[in-house]
Amino acid sequence: MKQRIAIPAIIGIVLLASLYGYYKYNRPHQGVESNKAAYQISASQLYKDFASDEESANKKYLDKVISVKGHVISIQHSGYQNIIQLNGEGNSGGISCLFSNTNQNVESDIKENDEITVKGKCSGFLMDVNLVDCIKE
Repeated sequence: MKQRIAIPAIIGIVLLASLYGYYKYNRPHQGVESNKAAYQISASQLYKDFASDEESANKKYLDKVISVKGHVISIQHSGYQNIIQLNGEGNSGGISCLFSNTNQNVESDIKENDEITVKGKCSGFLMDVNLVDCIKE
């Protein structure tokens, strides 16, 4: 009797888990454009926060949408992506902002030394603070 109940229950649980996984895998990508920035900060302050205490900065900024203001030190075009580097702290590091052509092309009027504000999702710190899914504000 218990087997007659257990087998359909297990099949039902597996089916529900499969449907949930399918839904999560196929849901549309949500960019940062419609999200409000959790923090508005200068590029130099953001870099200092990560350089001085990465663990605490990760707790504060990681996987959050943030708005960063700074001076452009380089622009790189790579296939479907554009990367703008904002000056963080002298020559030691900066903020790497990854733009996707599906989100927004980096305007041709952005030049080195321009001051811009970028909104993106913080993905961590590897010599530079990395922002993904960026848009220019």
